[in-house]
Amino acid sequence: MMKKLVLILLLLCPLALGAQDLYEQYIEKYADMAIEEMYRSGVPASITLAQGLLESGMGRSTLATTANNHFGIKCHSWTGLKVYYDDDVKNECFRKYKSVEESFQDHSDFLRYKDRYSFLFDLEPTDYKGWCYGLKQAGYATDPNYANKLINVIEKYRLYEFDRTGEDSRRGTARPQSPQPSSPSSSGTGMRRPSRQERELPKSPSQMESLRKAEDFSFSLAREVYERNGVPCVVAVEGESYASIAAQYDLFLKEILRFNDAGSDRAVLPGELVYIRAKRKHTEKGLDKHICDVEGEQLRDIAQRYGVTLKSLLKLNGLKADAQLHESDVVLLRKAKK
Repeated sequence: MMKKLVLILLLLCPLALGAQDLYEQYIEKYADMAIEEMYRSGVPASITLAQGLLESGMGRSTLATTANNHFGIKCHSWTGLKVYYDDDVKNECFRKYKSVEESFQDHSDFLRYKDRYSFLFDLEPTDYKGWCYGLKQAGYATDPNYANKLINVIEKYRLYEFDRTGEDSRRGTARPQSPQPSSPSSSGTGMRRPSRQERELPKSPSQMESLRKAEDFSFSLAREVYERNGVPCVVAVEGESYASIAAQYDLFLKEILRFNDAGSDRAVLPGELVYIRAKRKHTEKGLDKHICDVEGEQLRDIAQRYGVTLKSLLKLNGLKADAQLHESDVVLLRKAKK
């Protein structure tokens, strides 16, 4: 009996080691890509790697091998290549990518520019547990144990080590270069952690969108003047109109209407942002696009939200003013990088 047990264990051992090797091979192959995405988008490298490992079955799933889709992102309003696969329901549409790198970039943008995930970027990049629980809370996956599965992978393979320079960059401190530590693997296979120069992580989307006090605005009125996207603006209160706000800032009515892409018959609602200078043609780098989170968003509302002219939005996206937007549609806020 004992001999049979030993034989079974010997037979199972290579299988277990083989599975472990596949995890390590995936980390070795894609760690650099995940780190690049961390510096481009702000998504911690540990999160990208852990999600990629789970969603793609270590890069061996049908979606990963036939469509380069490592994160299980479905089509929604995707206009690129598509594949169909049985998932929660039969014959669901999934995005197909020309390369794995394109899949990694789309995953980062999917998180960074959809409102339901934006709160994650206000966390410290080293708070991998917060990110894991937040992804589950925001509905990334239906599996009730999704967060714990991500955390287990991150901790087992020490993927959090890939986020450490991100922490120092976010806090504005330069960490001296040190010899490359061994891989975040627990098996001692000798994988090396990729080297990279210290770089700044992008600000969180909510931080870039936040209203800031316009310190240098020339009008000395009691009312607070803010800036969004570098454009002075005020928050409307009950009873105000475009005409009354224009009068406060020595503007013609037609000017303030133009600044806000508004018609003469449009009323100002309490709490609404009103720009008192011309909006810009694009947002700053790092706030490159808006991904619609609900059906029927209005282009004018998006233009107001980001301090960009409606005319520029239409030109950037090749759209007409009456275009109908759908959930997961992408609206560019600045010229796409070629």
